[in-house]
Amino acid sequence: MAVVRVEDEFALEARALSENKEFMDYLDGIAERMKQGGTATLDQVSARFGMTPEPDKRQRTRKKSA
Repeated sequence: MAVVRVEDEFALEARALSENKEFMDYLDGIAERMKQGGTATLDQVSARFGMTPEPDKRQRTRKKSA
């Protein structure tokens, strides 16, 4: 069994995906549709389906300890 640091795990996954021809073809297809205007913003999708975006949880601030 090998121990892999989290940063290295992400690098390994990125490398594996970049070497996956089917996945890269999929991304190329998405890029082509984007060039042809076949995309929508999150706001457009939310409005289309009557959804309200959740607050961004990453912007919470920590309380200062006294």
